[in-house]
Amino acid sequence: MTLRSSLGPLAATLLVSLLAVACGDASAPTDDGVEPEEQEGELATCKYPRKYFATVREGSCEEVPGRRGSWVPEPLFADVPLEVQEGTCAYVWKGERYARVDREALQNAFAQNVYPTKGVVTPACGSSLPKVGALEPIPHIDNWGHAGSVGCDVCGIVRRGGVWVILPPERISLRQFAVPLTNGTTAAFQLETPPGARAVSFELPPPPEGTQYEDGRIWVY
Repeated sequence: MTLRSSLGPLAATLLVSLLAVACGDASAPTDDGVEPEEQEGELATCKYPRKYFATVREGSCEEVPGRRGSWVPEPLFADVPLEVQEGTCAYVWKGERYARVDREALQNAFAQNVYPTKGVVTPACGSSLPKVGALEPIPHIDNWGHAGSVGCDVCGIVRRGGVWVILPPERISLRQFAVPLTNGTTAAFQLETPPGARAVSFELPPPPEGTQYEDGRIWVY
């Protein structure tokens, strides 16, 4: 006796449809190969980040090919000097349908065990957009060796009275930096950043009378 004859045409059709839906739900991947519940908190958990913030040592950000996709650079900060626009970017994953994000490709391109490093990348966790922070003048940078911070020599850029910073948590713990002044001294600052921010811009206060801030890269601790 067949399924159709025992259950009737309508019941058999409903049963087959339900089985097809159930099997489809169990096997169909999401666009990036991540389960729906993992996709829900993607930015918060950084398990499968599709966006990174980056700063490069020289030149500008270049596309990074990966498995079944690429990391494509996009402008990170808006309305900034050309040097800042070229030296920073957001990397966004553009992959084939069902292709999982290839984090290793981007991480390998910016490997920390290569000297000099290409630059620094950090997942856009907590917020996918740059934030605006504040600076608190301090007498000097704290003892970063005692604090366990190795610092980052390419994470900050000073241009025309502004500061733009990338904050990889594994490299930066004190959130302090010093800016050289034209009289040979430096001015030190504490970064006050919004919670979870990893790309932040700041406005420098007026420099001491008779001096100017020197543009360039700053080491952030």
